[in-house]
Parts: sequence; structure tokens; C-alpha cells
Amino acid sequence: MKNLYDDLFKSAHPLWNDVAQDEILIRFELGLNDEKVDQASPDRYKRALWVSFNSVLNRPWWSRIWIVQEVFLAPRSEGGGRKVQFRLGDSPLDWQDTLHTKTILPGYGPLSVSKVCRSWYALIDMDGKFSDPDIDTLIEHTSHFCASDPRDKLFALLQLASDTRACMHDPLIMPDYTKSLEVVIDDLVRWKPSLSKDVLQSWVEGT
Repeated sequence: MKNLYDDLFKSAHPLWNDVAQDEILIRFELGLNDEKVDQASPDRYKRALWVSFNSVLNRPWWSRIWIVQEVFLAPRSEGGGRKVQFRLGDSPLDWQDTLHTKTILPGYGPLSVSKVCRSWYALIDMDGKFSDPDIDTLIEHTSHFCASDPRDKLFALLQLASDTRACMHDPLIMPDYTKSLEVVIDDLVRWKPSLSKDVLQSWVEGT
């Protein structure tokens, strides 16, 4: 019979070309030994693909706050999608492919609610819902993203927000790495009093 993993690793779909790197994870998730692989059902075949895709989403790259800027500042194609292309190994992954995949994912059990998908879901949802969000909206929808320097959680959004974009040279909100995180937050609240210092502090900490 046709071997499941021979087919799996030869898959032409750009989402799955990275799957060979996750063979151990797939075998563990399927609970199959070598003798049973050929007897795997189509459903388990699909599950193996999604386990691998989930592994891709689990990489820290997807939760970086800077990916929000990389997507939102990209031009749109004639079809309305972002001209963004990711690369998995030697394989390209277009933004439109990620949108299509999100519509399928909820049908695959625990993978659809995995915590590693939250940032990715948020990114897709924001791009679809908001044409020109203000800083309040961006802060509200980016709590799942992270940065090695917590100040970047704010700095990465300033060029995107409708109300801060034109004011980037204002000393209160201009990115300045000589300021401490506390001063960055205090200055942003001074610039926009409707923002809450406590909420911003919690958001930066991801809590």
C-alpha cells in the first residue's frame, strides 16, 4: 500500500513543504508505529498535515509585534489581498494562502483553538476588519504579540495608527530608546489621556 509519509513529504502545497522537519512530532501525534503507517485513514493523514502546520505557527516569528507592521504596511494586490509572502524553507507562502487556511482550520479539533494560533488569527482579523485603526484599536487587538524589548510593543504600532502616524515627530510619542518603558507609557498617556496607564502596562506585559 501507498506509504503515508512518502506522500506526506512529497506534498506540493506550499503550506506543507516544511512537514518533513516535524516527522517525530507527527508520528507522536498520530500514535502510529511503522507497521501501522500504511493503514492510516485519510482523516489521520489530514491531521498529520495540520499537526505540522500547527508546529509552523508555534514558532516565535509569528508572535512578533513587528509582523503587524510588515503586513499592514504592505500594498494590496488587485484582488484586495496583501502583497506579503512568507517563506518556509525553500517554499513561498502568500498572504492569501494564510487567509484560505484560516477558513479551513476551525474544522480540525484541538488545533483550531491552539494558543499558538491566536496571534495569527488576530493578524488576519485585524486586516479584514479595520481599514485605518487608531492606536486604541491596535492596542486592544495586539495583546498576543510580543517583543524582546517591551517598548517595541508601542513603537511598532505608531506608524500604523491613524492618530499617531502623522505625529511621529512629537517628542511625547516619537520612538526613543533612551526612555525607560515607564516613561514611554507615561508620555503616551500624556499625549492621549483617554489611554489608561494601567491597561498599557498590562498590555505590554501580555497579561
